[in-house]
Amino acid sequence: MKKTGILYVLHGRTTGTVQHNVALIKAVMATRPERQAIAYLEGEAHSLEQEVSNFSDLDEIVILPVLLFAATHYREDLPQRLQQILPTHNWRMLDVLSTTKAVEDFVQAQVKQAQTKWPERAILLVGHGTTHYLEPRQQLARLAEEVVSTKPVVSGNYLGEPFYLTQLARLNSPVVLPLFLTNGYLVEKIKTQLLAQDPTIVFLPTLEDSAFLTAALLERLEEI
Repeated sequence: MKKTGILYVLHGRTTGTVQHNVALIKAVMATRPERQAIAYLEGEAHSLEQEVSNFSDLDEIVILPVLLFAATHYREDLPQRLQQILPTHNWRMLDVLSTTKAVEDFVQAQVKQAQTKWPERAILLVGHGTTHYLEPRQQLARLAEEVVSTKPVVSGNYLGEPFYLTQLARLNSPVVLPLFLTNGYLVEKIKTQLLAQDPTIVFLPTLEDSAFLTAALLERLEEI
């Protein structure tokens, strides 16, 4: 019988320990019989190299990137490092989370809630963005376009076009939905910059510790 391991790969950070969404991921891990672990792209604790080496006796390693969009970490960093660690080992990488139905449902649910509370306001959907790949920007735009809403839902990026502050100028006191996995440093920076332009802006929650993130991970695991 083939022995398979599942490695949940998070972004991490170069200093300190990341706890965002860890309890949620461990709860998801408890639903599976395979050997599993959490690894980080950045930081020394539970590094990708360390955790992958612990799976070297398995027949197959499935990588579940806990990343929203297919940008540099997904397209370059992760596969290149895996190839260096496991040049001859059987491993495969699942898709990012933004293309799951669960993330689509999250955006729809947040927009519906916003339209109920603030029916006169448009929605600004903000993503990390990138200047290197078109796909993350296109995916963010698609999520905005497919939302059922009585008011406009506009997408904007922290990096790349369309720039989120430029998009803000088109809107009157919007409700902002930061499409991020955690409410970390970057989201707080985005909030600060947006509030400096318009202090009446209302912010919706990120995916951090949400049932929608759990559903997105479970959805990806169904592909194994």
